[in-house]
Amino acid sequence: MTRSEIKTWIADWLADQLSIGADEVDEERTLGSYRLGASQLEQLASDIEEFFEEPLESGIVVKRASVGRIIRELCVLMDTDEEEFSDGEQSLDPELLQDIGISGVA
Repeated sequence: MTRSEIKTWIADWLADQLSIGADEVDEERTLGSYRLGASQLEQLASDIEEFFEEPLESGIVVKRASVGRIIRELCVLMDTDEEEFSDGEQSLDPELLQDIGISGVA
């Protein structure tokens, strides 16, 4: 799966939840800035695991994570080609992983 496919899936999921166009999803904005509630964050984590068939590390889906960071972390989990990253960094963000809650929601 490519970074573009992952980005499209996340944008479509958020657009559906927020009743906005997928093109309105900004990678720089945090999930919290979209006013997603705890149940929506939990659902996002669950849907990611189901769709991508990959277990998530607790703490990846948190309110303070940017959409771009979620995309990046999924790219790492999916072993997406390193060239698709803007800065070449491919490691799970320990700052995100420190916020551990039920189903990865903080």
